[in-house]
Amino acid sequence: METLTCVGCSATKPADQFHWRDGSKTKRRTKCKECSRAYGRAYKKKDPERWKSYERDRRKKQVAADPVGFRAAHAEYMRNRMRQKRQRVIAHLGGKCCRCGFDDWRALQVDHINGGGVAERKLARSSDALWRLVLADKDGKYQLLCANCNWIKRYENGEGCLIYDEEGET
Repeated sequence: METLTCVGCSATKPADQFHWRDGSKTKRRTKCKECSRAYGRAYKKKDPERWKSYERDRRKKQVAADPVGFRAAHAEYMRNRMRQKRQRVIAHLGGKCCRCGFDDWRALQVDHINGGGVAERKLARSSDALWRLVLADKDGKYQLLCANCNWIKRYENGEGCLIYDEEGET
């Protein structure tokens, strides 16, 4: 196995710990990946406005070059990001329905134990902010219910829906 010495930290590391040089599949960079990341973070902190301007211009060029492809890639990125956040919230709340134990994430819903979800969603103004509220909750205001149990709870408590009698009449 090939080893290289990093000019940043002077450590000898395996070659796979070094990025490839631009356009080359045979030559590696002189700084290890760890030192390269540290350098990049320091560079961004040193002049954040310049970095933001660079990123803005780069994004504009990407959109101009392939607007449809860029939008599709961005939409896919956002879908994956929201899916990951939702799964993190589900894991935080126990990963299964509090009533019946159902654990398929596709049908699990975050429920406000004492109601008030509509008002809270209006205050949060985005699903991202709502996920953060659930993750930061220390009072136990939320529970995880499957879709069936959530609708049964809504019916039993008369939350935001018409009350039906046993024959299905209003």
